Amino acid sequence: MKALKIISVISFLLIGGIQLHGTVNFALLFLYLVDFIQSFTYNNLGIYWEISILAIFTIGTLIIYLLCRKGKDRFLLLFCFVALLLSVLFLTGAFDQNNYDRISFGFIIPLLIFYNKFTNSNNKRFQKTIKPLKQALTTNGQGFFIPYKLLLIFSHSLKHI
Repeated sequence: MKALKIISVISFLLIGGIQLHGTVNFALLFLYLVDFIQSFTYNNLGIYWEISILAIFTIGTLIIYLLCRKGKDRFLLLFCFVALLLSVLFLTGAFDQNNYDRISFGFIIPLLIFYNKFTNSNNKRFQKTIKPLKQALTTNGQGFFIPYKLLLIFSHSLKHI
């Protein structure tokens, strides 16, 4: 599980941007942090402070994701996943429609690896809650599948029309 977490974090950091100067997330986060620190003492590089705060929260989310324990923090892991996906949209420039022409394999492949490894590492944590829910939704306690029973009810109601 720890290896899957490390692979997903590395793939997150290697997602390439689709903006004009397609930069990987690792370089962008580093650049935003340097600008944030320099803005206290020198003239800043012209990067908005909101994005620097986003970089700090993204790094914090990555650290929280790596430090989460096995089964106890599954909803925190789900929150980390959603937060990291939203930060990918901001960091890579995927919100701008003009950038869609620049989508390359440097964006798609690391994003798919990040998504795949993140879901694989968290799949077993949610499996214990999904199986009883799936069983409750598919059977009514007597072994009959609910969709089959609904189909029977629907077919009987059509006969009376």
